[in-house]
Amino acid sequence: MYESNNLSTHIEVFWITSNGLISCYLSLAELDDLIEEIKKN
Repeated sequence: MYESNNLSTHIEVFWITSNGLISCYLSLAELDDLIEEIKKN
């Protein structure tokens, strides 16, 4: 559980794989990095 002052800088991300639904909290910076990696592929 994140404190309220952390929620503005983290986002809960869901994605579906063959193993089911995955959920994780990423910081916005980590999310930006992930999006850049996806764009490359």
